Amino acid sequence: MEEIKYQPQNKKYFLKLLSFAKELFKICNEIKLKPVVYGSVAYAFYTKDNKIDINDIDLLVPKIYFQKLIDKVNENKKLRYEETGYNSLKIFEGDAKISFDAM
Repeated sequence: MEEIKYQPQNKKYFLKLLSFAKELFKICNEIKLKPVVYGSVAYAFYTKDNKIDINDIDLLVPKIYFQKLIDKVNENKKLRYEETGYNSLKIFEGDAKISFDAM
């Protein structure tokens, strides 16, 4: 993962999200998954717009990995997940949310 030098308005929460993302990227490596970042994080990375808040991280993945992610989340008592009706798997650690959306 490339180092992020960008800092949004909600820097403290964003740093919490990044810490959570590192944990989930370790899980992704374990199951041989390479998610694609999109949404507000991608927008901020490319535009360097520090006037926005980043409230979650959005990742694109093949849907066939959802069950493997769920299995890993169930092994970790700090994490919880929510499947949506629109091909998305949201994983939470406290109030931090990372969405895995089907490609």
